[in-house]
Amino acid sequence: MEEFFPFPEVASPEILIDEIIERDAAAMVAELVASLPERQRVAIKLEYYDGLSRSQVGAAMAISTEAVGRLHARAMDNLWLALLARSIKRTSDIL
Repeated sequence: MEEFFPFPEVASPEILIDEIIERDAAAMVAELVASLPERQRVAIKLEYYDGLSRSQVGAAMAISTEAVGRLHARAMDNLWLALLARSIKRTSDIL
């Protein structure tokens, strides 16, 4: 049976919730990326936001592709740790 939603011109509650979650997640990622050390932040922004390849990022930053890879790895480690710390803090705030 099809679910009845009385306002077809308005997105369903599920879609609205998904959009809110997606927007909040994007804001959190942007905040975490902004907290990275400058060279890591630049490398991540060039690769993920501007869509450059690692060799193009290296050329833009005047570093080798291998150095870009190391910056990328450190940035991902830092993002993961920051996300983990935020999760632990939220959990402790709830408890």
